Amino acid sequence: SSSSSSSSSSSSSICTFDGIVSFSHPMSLVQGDKFFSTGQLQLKSIEMMVDAINTKRCGVGVNGKRYGIELTTYGDDSSKDKVEAIVENAMIPIGNTIIGSNNSSSNSNNNNNNNNNAPRQRTVDASFWLGPYSSGLTGKMSPHAN
Repeated sequence: SSSSSSSSSSSSSICTFDGIVSFSHPMSLVQGDKFFSTGQLQLKSIEMMVDAINTKRCGVGVNGKRYGIELTTYGDDSSKDKVEAIVENAMIPIGNTIIGSNNSSSNSNNNNNNNNNAPRQRTVDASFWLGPYSSGLTGKMSPHAN
């Protein structure tokens, strides 16, 4: 699979990306989760960062190319076992095509985001994990990180 170009618009210019860098993040997304409050703060902060990088900086530059950032969240239920299962099964491999909305830099696998934008396909050029909140949850992720 080869790189696909994707665009994200900002108030003053249109950014064209040579590819996508994917960040996957297990986090507490349900109100009853032990770390829900902290998870919501983390999610909002990361979404703001991704949006600023993609729209104000036109992504990140690597070797003369521009790459957009994509965030995918996974509800971990504040559970060590769930974090381990997510990490073992949910990594988006490099070279795979992912589908997302035209104007979103964040995908959630636990929330109902009603986005009416037509889907677009992108090839993942690099893939990383962001650690969940708490050392106990991160400890379950660490052995699987490369």
